[in-house]
Amino acid sequence: SVASEDVRTIVIAKYVGLGSILEATPLVRTLKTGFPLARIIFVTGASCRPLVERLEYVDAIITIDDRSISRVVVSSLVAIVALIRARVDLYFDLELYSTYGSIMALLSLTRNRIGFYRESAEHKVGIYTHLIYFNTRCPIRYIYLQLGRAVRCAPVEPDGLGKLRVDDADRQELASLLATRGISQQPYLVINPNASDLMIERRWPTRRFAALIDQLSTRLKLPVLLIGLPSEQAYVASVVELLHEGENAQVQNLAGALSLGGLLALLERARCLITND
Repeated sequence: SVASEDVRTIVIAKYVGLGSILEATPLVRTLKTGFPLARIIFVTGASCRPLVERLEYVDAIITIDDRSISRVVVSSLVAIVALIRARVDLYFDLELYSTYGSIMALLSLTRNRIGFYRESAEHKVGIYTHLIYFNTRCPIRYIYLQLGRAVRCAPVEPDGLGKLRVDDADRQELASLLATRGISQQPYLVINPNASDLMIERRWPTRRFAALIDQLSTRLKLPVLLIGLPSEQAYVASVVELLHEGENAQVQNLAGALSLGGLLALLERARCLITND
């Protein structure tokens, strides 16, 4: 049964991909609306947990520690025990090609397991009770919402991404950093010249970002704050080095300088964000 009164525990599993998790927030909202009595558990990797903690409607998080093979094994066993004890009614696997994700869905002993197939469903028959075609011609949030349709949940605000919680402590972290860099509470622009290592070719060339920053600084006279991971600090610095003399006075390299919460606070106040795909 997938009747609303019979569903008390829902699991959504997405182990990697911060962007994909954000794109899944319309599905989370839809499931919470369709099953208001249900508790929603999110299963994710350790690197994604800080983002999931800030999502609406997520009641609990089960984390897979992916820092080493041994940690994956141990945390997976702990997760499986937790899932069995939770007596899950609906399990939504947002991964497409992950054999690991399929095994976790099966071992959870969930009554209804909903997942994707792409070219052939043969190897997934028996693992999932509901299989949905992964149509790459659709935006990813609509593909995720198809999982909800499989359990008779009509999409709720399909184009509205879920809110991310920003705390006062996050805003205080930002204010302290900007003060140490000599940036007041004035308006500023944010630029992210980086792209994920999964597809590094998506990065716009550094010389083009430098030319853009030069033009923005000249026209708008606003601080330009560059963001990125700690590992991307040197790459971001290479963009700053290409700026015309005098223009880099208003440019700050903040790569690796903020926590996730501080970064969200930075984006919250930005007048504009320019970023790669």
